[in-house]
Amino acid sequence: MCYKAPALSGAFAFFRVVAAAPRAIMPTHVCRPAASSPRMRIVFVHAGLEFDGDALRGRALGGTETALIGVARELARLANTEVCVFAQTPRAASFDSVAYFPLRELKTWAATHPIDVLVCIRQWLPFWLGVRARLRIYFSPDAHDQPFLHRAMEMPVTLDGQAHSVPVFPPALFLPAIDRIFCVGRWQADTFVDQLGFPRDKLFVTGNAIFPENFSPLPRAQREPGLVYSSTPFRGLSHLADWFPEIRRRHAAARLVVCSGLDVYRMARAEEEKLFGDLYRRLTAVGAELHGAIPQRDLAALMCRHLVYAYPNTFAETFCISVLEAQAAGLAVVTSRRAALAERITDGVDGFLLDGEPASDVYRVAFVDTVLRLLTDVPLWERISAAAIQTASRQTYENLARSWHDRFAAELAERPTPPPPAAWPDAVEIAHPKNPAKKMRLDPSTVAHLVKVGLARYGG
Repeated sequence: MCYKAPALSGAFAFFRVVAAAPRAIMPTHVCRPAASSPRMRIVFVHAGLEFDGDALRGRALGGTETALIGVARELARLANTEVCVFAQTPRAASFDSVAYFPLRELKTWAATHPIDVLVCIRQWLPFWLGVRARLRIYFSPDAHDQPFLHRAMEMPVTLDGQAHSVPVFPPALFLPAIDRIFCVGRWQADTFVDQLGFPRDKLFVTGNAIFPENFSPLPRAQREPGLVYSSTPFRGLSHLADWFPEIRRRHAAARLVVCSGLDVYRMARAEEEKLFGDLYRRLTAVGAELHGAIPQRDLAALMCRHLVYAYPNTFAETFCISVLEAQAAGLAVVTSRRAALAERITDGVDGFLLDGEPASDVYRVAFVDTVLRLLTDVPLWERISAAAIQTASRQTYENLARSWHDRFAAELAERPTPPPPAAWPDAVEIAHPKNPAKKMRLDPSTVAHLVKVGLARYGG
């Protein structure tokens, strides 16, 4: 079966992006021209939420954007290293010696600026942009079941009068053009191989980091007997709403401080209320303090003056910066032995990992009892807190950037000249929307049409 695309209509469905209102940014820096190119030029491509290098100072930000700002800043501080970020930002500007450009300028800019390292975050299509780079890296912080990792885009198909959205261009089409796949943890890397079939020899486990300057942990005597939750509301927060009354009944001074919300995804307040309004009201009813999603420095200061990070996790974390931040603040973390959380915590040393599902009575009893021990057993809390701070102290963006730079340098030594740009296939097959076992063949003109639509956001 062959499918030919209709005329360009603008209806092609990419990943949902809810952007904040544009703000004026005066261009203060541009990357130097090719004639004075330094030894290593690193270019990041991020096509998600709108942000730039100043975003952390004024609002809550997601983990991916936070990490990009942090590692780009530290890479730019290394000798003979130039860093540029192409993102959903309205105007070119420089922050901490990192040049930020609008995503749509990538194709034109790359035509006159040789690239040593190209890092595409979550996006596959830029590898078909015709951009030459000596080292090409795909980086995803996501779990294997997330849509980003299964297709480059989606296309609308109408069959028998019914509209469908069909995934197009699987990762297998791009893997030959990619030198390395960066991921943030061992659990994530293993699932990339086992669940997605990614070649293990292309994987590099990079880790993640925190801003140590944000954290000034207080001694226990100056802290409040508070439990802190700072992940998104759909990762276990509802369990705390159920369990906190028992914790407070057994320890009257206990507090529950919740810094959670979907503003990090730029979700409209009305939509968040529809999804989680009932949960927020339940939390308020049991005495929790709701702060919403708050900027990084404010969150760090809040963490540093409480005792326990209460995270009855129900989500497959690939790294979990929230837990690492909690450790940097000296909080004693109580969470689930799930996915990458077992990489963040050494049970009984720098936090506690609980087996089983939070929905079970066994888990609930273990969680409540562990939290209460940490609220009342001073020597135990002090031992766990000190070890947590030590664990986090090694995981800084400075150290992360150096490990990336060393990896880049080693790889570039083997690639003196850029490989030719990757080309998209003449024709591809997609699953039939009504019967996935059947295949629909897209002819060359349809493929070219889809690629053109997809690359338009990068200036292609």
